[in-house]
Amino acid sequence: MIIFNLYPYINKDPEKLPTKFDEEVLQKNLETIKAIIKHIDNPTVLCAWGAGIERKKYLIKNLEEIYTCFPANTVWKRIDKSKFNHPQHPLYAKENTKLQNFDIKKYLNKIMSK
Repeated sequence: MIIFNLYPYINKDPEKLPTKFDEEVLQKNLETIKAIIKHIDNPTVLCAWGAGIERKKYLIKNLEEIYTCFPANTVWKRIDKSKFNHPQHPLYAKENTKLQNFDIKKYLNKIMSK
């Protein structure tokens, strides 16, 4: 199973992420992701960004770019969904929660149309 951040900085509070989008940071992140997944035949990705994706609009663009890095046979999972239908962040997961399949194409279409 693979887990990546939508932006290559770690912070529990999306408000503390950079205010402005940085193309260079995104490209470096994408290069790292591609380098890792090229060694995985059938990737499974856990999506768990929570509602924070809406606080920094560039995170949606980053998700779209990350999605295009993965082969068609990728299996997308989530812990659960938030009240706004985003993949739930692990911080809020109940113990022993089973992973659910996640239709990332449908999700991207919906979030990109907002």
